[in-house]
Amino acid sequence: MSEPNRADISVLAGSQIGDNEKSQVLASVRQSGLIHSVSTFHFGSQDLSPKPVKQDQNTSRLCDHNEDRVKIPYCEIDIVHGCNLRCALCSHFSPFRSGRSTKEDIIDWLQSWSKKILPNVINLLGGEPFLHPDLAEIVRESRRIFPDSKIEITSNGLLLRRIDSEVFEALREVKVKVIVSDHSGKDVPYQQFLDCIGILRKQNVQYMVRDSNKQWHASYRWHEDHVPIPFQSNPRLAWSVCTAKNCKSLMNNKFYKCSILANIAKSVEEGVLSPNLWQAALSYKPLTLDSTVEEIAAHFDTREIPECSNCPEQLTFFENKQLPISRAGWGTIVHNP
Repeated sequence: MSEPNRADISVLAGSQIGDNEKSQVLASVRQSGLIHSVSTFHFGSQDLSPKPVKQDQNTSRLCDHNEDRVKIPYCEIDIVHGCNLRCALCSHFSPFRSGRSTKEDIIDWLQSWSKKILPNVINLLGGEPFLHPDLAEIVRESRRIFPDSKIEITSNGLLLRRIDSEVFEALREVKVKVIVSDHSGKDVPYQQFLDCIGILRKQNVQYMVRDSNKQWHASYRWHEDHVPIPFQSNPRLAWSVCTAKNCKSLMNNKFYKCSILANIAKSVEEGVLSPNLWQAALSYKPLTLDSTVEEIAAHFDTREIPECSNCPEQLTFFENKQLPISRAGWGTIVHNP
């Protein structure tokens, strides 16, 4: 079977083809020069991406612990709050935020929590992490503090052409994997995305592609005056479809059960979200350094909690669109730190 181009893939994705041909297409896509690897690929409504192992409520755990530290599969840190894009319904509220965490704070948080947790993966993200001027040092310090953890960066990739050579050197040295989130679509030309992949290949940096533009879904609603407001869902139903179950988030030296709760709290603190509208989320109490190993493990192993009601009971997918720079009710929005 010949190697498909983007148009061929689009046609095949919407057609009724057999499992053998699907396997051939996936193999061709992975081997093609267009992208390095595929994290998600869709044939019609069928998602062929690797599925997480289903966990039995009574016997399985999201994390494990010994006498010293809690082992968790994944930890993420929003090192930058603003972004070069303005994606509608961004779960991190980046179109309405600016600024970044300082390298001193990030390193201090990691150092402090290294006595409590042992993550398999640490993901530096945002916002857009490549906006951080101290990214190279943050990457190296993350490796020093957690020598056995995998270090990843999730990025839309569009700023890679502006990145200093020292950052690429640090990415190679620490063996960072860059998760390139494909935001191409109506407002972001696909060629820009391909150019970013080309830069990573040229710089010999590990990477993989996440087809975010095919999985864009709402984690909150718009009020009629364009103000983000929460859902009012059944917590158990919301948890059952949650895409952030394993996204433990370190924010302001506190650990959150998921990145959405972390970013709601931070956005309220910044004055981006109204505390009156988001009271149902603000009742959540994150973990602190005073938490014991047993408390941390029990907290992360909890399934649905009342604050899950802020998220949708079912996932609604839509085309990713870029918001205008100003919105009624918001005034001028600053995107870059």
